[in-house]
Amino acid sequence: MKDRKKVPSAECAFEVVSVTPVDADYAMTDLGATFAPLKSFLAAHPAEEFLVTNRACPCGGGRVRNIIHVARRTLAKGADPSFDAAWDRYKTGDDEYRNLHMKYLPALDKAPWLLLSAVNVLGGSRPVIMGKGYLRQAHKVGSNYVEVSVDISSSAVARRIAGMILGYTSSLNVDEAFVLEAKEEADLPERVLYQLRLSQVDTNIAAADLDEAFYTGPKGIDGPGGDGPGGEGAPVAAD
Repeated sequence: MKDRKKVPSAECAFEVVSVTPVDADYAMTDLGATFAPLKSFLAAHPAEEFLVTNRACPCGGGRVRNIIHVARRTLAKGADPSFDAAWDRYKTGDDEYRNLHMKYLPALDKAPWLLLSAVNVLGGSRPVIMGKGYLRQAHKVGSNYVEVSVDISSSAVARRIAGMILGYTSSLNVDEAFVLEAKEEADLPERVLYQLRLSQVDTNIAAADLDEAFYTGPKGIDGPGGDGPGGEGAPVAAD
């Protein structure tokens, strides 16, 4: 940590098992307990551990595209004691702790030059601590899962980046990864939680409209962050 040298991550701790875009009139959250398809899936695998993330992105016409990732833990407990300790602290920490430790790493490949230039100017290709005054987040820890929901609409910068990318997804390769930010020497080296590549996926075709009968959760994500009270409204780059 003192020499600030970067080293490659070992294999991911989780592997992605599903990516589900759902269009609704609002950002969805507490999905593991209130979104029936996911709730049933988690209940059917009680001995396994999952990480669920949702990015709620404005997609035009006042609608919100909830992009839900579900990842299954594949790293055996005890195989990496440093990771186990960091992951346990994240799960047992409060929302402030979690907001300061979830790091998002995006990258665009095979994208139009103009789009790449615009995204880079806005800082959209930098690692970012999303909950550090940049975006509103909601956290939930269930019996066999951890969930992070992020409201992209809570930041003007993030809205612009997401809007540009969603308009080009059918011609893009989008790489994404999530990592727990190391704040102490004992947490190093950082291990990627999960990563995935979306290759030329037209999310307008892939997305399904939410059937309200299958969702009983909150309509929107409340809390500090973003451009509202307590928010800084600009990306906070990770160290």
